[in-house]
Amino acid sequence: MQDLGELIELHREALGLRPSGHPHRSSVLRNLAQRLSDRYKNRGAIDDLTEAITLGRAALDLCPPGHRDRDTSLHNLARDLGMRFRKQAAMQDLDEAIKLNQAALELGPSGHPHRSSSLRNLALCLSDKYEKQGVITDLEEAIRLGRAALELRPPVHSDRDESLINLARNLRMRFQKESG
Repeated sequence: MQDLGELIELHREALGLRPSGHPHRSSVLRNLAQRLSDRYKNRGAIDDLTEAITLGRAALDLCPPGHRDRDTSLHNLARDLGMRFRKQAAMQDLDEAIKLNQAALELGPSGHPHRSSSLRNLALCLSDKYEKQGVITDLEEAIRLGRAALELRPPVHSDRDESLINLARNLRMRFQKESG
């Protein structure tokens, strides 16, 4: 954690050296947001996640359509909004996360390195939405996307377990809905 704290401070210092208009400002914003998101995952301090979202929005603003880093900015911001939804249950965070995940997925065609993560994150958001609102089409889409993510994560993939667990959870919810 001490290293992560130092890393965050170094990114803050680098951000100061890349003022508004600097061509690489978006990458420093994105990296700082990622480190704050990492610290949130470890410490659970909502302030870190809130700042990560603010910085993620600023990075996305600097990556208009056609920018080479737009997909990464969309993906990271969507992930952080999804985490904040799971902590605070604000539907506007979930709705925005779904839209951003869909946009990231559109920019990540078959073979794109982030495609499996985008599929998984969108499936997770739709599953969360189903749990909150009970619309079965959200769950069906989450299952479809979860299967697609799993196909992109072979048995040796480091995140395959996440895809298996999420898909199993969604199939269990569908079974309970249909049998209950």
